[in-house]
Amino acid sequence: MKQKLIASLTTRIATEIAPQNPVRFLKELSPEVCIEMAVGTVYLYTRVGTGRNKKIVLMTEVISAIGHAIRNKYKLTRDSAVAAKAGAFILYSFELVGILNLVLGRAVNGHATYTIEVTDDDKLSTLWDGLSPDKTEKLPSLEPYAPWTSSRHATGIQMVKTADQEVLEILKPETHPLVFESLNRSQSVGWRINEEIYNIYTWALRNKTEAFADIWEMQNPEAKASKIREAKAIGSIAKRYLGLTFYHLYTYDFRGRKYVSTAYLHEQGTDLAKGLLLREDKKPIGEQGFFWLCISIASNWAGDAGREDGRKTDKIPLEERVYWVLDNEEVLHSYVENPKVNQGWMHAEKPWQFLAACFELQNLRMWQSETEATIARLNNPSLSGTDLAIMALEGTFVYDKYAYESHLECFIDGSNNGSQHLSALTRDELTAPHVNLTPSDLPGDLYKYVADHVWTAIEEDFSKLTRNEVKACENFIDTIADMKNQIALTPLKSDRRKELIAEIIEYKKEHERFLKMAAPVFWNRIKDGKHRRKLCKRGVMTLPYGATPHGLGKCLLN
Repeated sequence: MKQKLIASLTTRIATEIAPQNPVRFLKELSPEVCIEMAVGTVYLYTRVGTGRNKKIVLMTEVISAIGHAIRNKYKLTRDSAVAAKAGAFILYSFELVGILNLVLGRAVNGHATYTIEVTDDDKLSTLWDGLSPDKTEKLPSLEPYAPWTSSRHATGIQMVKTADQEVLEILKPETHPLVFESLNRSQSVGWRINEEIYNIYTWALRNKTEAFADIWEMQNPEAKASKIREAKAIGSIAKRYLGLTFYHLYTYDFRGRKYVSTAYLHEQGTDLAKGLLLREDKKPIGEQGFFWLCISIASNWAGDAGREDGRKTDKIPLEERVYWVLDNEEVLHSYVENPKVNQGWMHAEKPWQFLAACFELQNLRMWQSETEATIARLNNPSLSGTDLAIMALEGTFVYDKYAYESHLECFIDGSNNGSQHLSALTRDELTAPHVNLTPSDLPGDLYKYVADHVWTAIEEDFSKLTRNEVKACENFIDTIADMKNQIALTPLKSDRRKELIAEIIEYKKEHERFLKMAAPVFWNRIKDGKHRRKLCKRGVMTLPYGATPHGLGKCLLN
């Protein structure tokens, strides 16, 4: 398939590009390199949910990414229009060989736009699997990236994702040392694959275990296929880097948030991605490190803590999380000793990070036991195993119990960092407890705090409706839902689908008075506090970063 793509592009470059064509620069480049770079981009960008529009794959995003990647590779001047045209030219070869189709459809805003529909995911996945790490900027590097010395990296990538050239021009190491140091320090960190977790991952995905329950329980077939591809892509990348040290390139978005340039397998990725990662460097875990290892285990478990108030292990005081781990250490070790049989770890909220931390806890305990035995036998070679166990219990050994050197990175979530910073800068006493800026026995939860207030307002509006109005709104909501379900089950370009869409538009016009009235009835159907919190979370999270009322509304729709 790769050779077919190269042959197609080679022929088309020779026959379709006139001397005055803006993509004539492709004649000077290697068709093989162009295809290899495009494969990585097409594979990564055609996973539903990666772009701005979460439900469809926009052609414009893919062709721009292909064009920019190739022009960056060859250090050509940045030109968005030319990059998009070059990307479109290359992408057409993927359609010619039957890997994808370009479909004229509509984006969420209703405007006509071309979208991409992958028709042969197996072929695309095979191409991706055969891609070497140096063929796409979306894979990690086996060598540390050159440090940032200006706002444009040696690879051709901009430091900040912005079209404002003035911003890029003023960024210099002399004037903004922290901006440069932050990226360069991150890029100096080497990573490697946790092979214990990788081996369990391959078994768990192949056997469709509960470790991937979030995938198997999905009802939307497109979303499910996307999630499966994501899990396979993470494993595919991990397999390539087994036994190797790799590095990432980092940039900023226009708000100053730091992001990894590589895809899928990085420390800002999914629970699976984080669980598969170890740092290349190692450090003595120390007593504080052990404290945070225990907190990581409890927080990733996020299950019943055995308290009367029903709080889960990620919502109890830090000290109690440590005690919970120590009280349940025997169970935690059982998950490590035989994870394929003792599958309780799969019920953790973040099973892969949880299991990785359990492995590290056992590694620490084994090191302590072996160290104690070595010290004791050096002093008295005739000691039996029973004698050693008794001495360990009595605390006879004198050594640093936490000198064990660990490669594990424990990831700690901030408490809604955007609002946390705003609260600190304004010294807002109202929000401070909810973003954990003030001492408290229990952790604050701004998302729940907002959700509680939102549903109080919803319930107040609901209480103002008469019984007949509520019943009418219920009928309106159910009818709309039924009509949408019928549309979802109808072929995309069919006449019946067009008829159904016209019917739902007409129905809304005829019952326009219910559109606003039905809102509190619709949202009041949600009784579960966890679901309410989840619905509010994204809007609360993005508000400090410049989310608009329109954007916050789309948060709920997505």
